Amino acid sequence: MFLKTGCINLHCSKSTKKTNYLKGLAAEYWSIAFLWAKGYRILRRRYKCKQGEVDIVCKKRRTVVFVEVKYRSTPYQALFAVDKQKYNRIQKAALYFIKANPQYHNCDLRVDVVVIGRYFSTSHQKNVIL
Repeated sequence: MFLKTGCINLHCSKSTKKTNYLKGLAAEYWSIAFLWAKGYRILRRRYKCKQGEVDIVCKKRRTVVFVEVKYRSTPYQALFAVDKQKYNRIQKAALYFIKANPQYHNCDLRVDVVVIGRYFSTSHQKNVIL
């Protein structure tokens, strides 16, 4: 069973999963270019550890920013796609990243969400707290 925004159960076709994966990758690359243009230095892309994962880790001045990228047809849908469980995984991965990279111990930390909508309209939500 399918909806316009994707599949609603685990019985998705491989082509739908692949299409969603490719849209997600495109949104991540778009977000990297967007953040770079705003003066952020990209430290890692698709950072994964046993505690969780973060789409983009970047730095601006003395702040290390952990960015979750969400591509949805509306910004409203994208913001609500980051729930408390996802936020906690991002926080755990962020702390692991800082422990593994002592050069960032004295930096401020922040979690942001970059929302990509139709026609790659982009919104940067800073310091998201759930």
